[in-house]
Amino acid sequence: MTEPSTYDVELTVRFFEADRAGVAFFGRIFEYAHAAEEELLATCGCDIRTNFDERGWGLPIRHAESDYRRRLKLGEHLCVAVSVHQLGSSSITFQFDIYGQGDREAAGKEATSRITVHLTQVCVALDGASGNFTTRPLPPELLDGLRRLGMLAHLEGGQPKGSGISK
Repeated sequence: MTEPSTYDVELTVRFFEADRAGVAFFGRIFEYAHAAEEELLATCGCDIRTNFDERGWGLPIRHAESDYRRRLKLGEHLCVAVSVHQLGSSSITFQFDIYGQGDREAAGKEATSRITVHLTQVCVALDGASGNFTTRPLPPELLDGLRRLGMLAHLEGGQPKGSGISK
């Protein structure tokens, strides 16, 4: 099985994001993940505003989880590496591995992220009049954008055990 391709976004832990000890507040981790996802979607040609206003679809979060291994410090430069962890017909799980400054350079491919976030999202049709969400298949423009970035190859090149494909 091939390694998943990542889309990397650089961020910095800002003063207003840290607690008194100079450590990024845990809830900010989900903001970092979502910021990286927004950049990924825009790169795929699926910026959120266009999805909502013109295409009529969105990706609300169904499940969110995170594993913390090491802290993120005030002023530290981060790399959020986004990959596709699972893919269903109407859902997608993004994995966000957050590395601190120099983590990957020091350890190479064996680097362990400081924090891993998984966000499972379900694609829905947005009905502005009623405010209702109806589950729909993942849109071709999203899947095509992810393919262009090489982010689905590890999921579409067969389905070995543990490949991340979900039905």
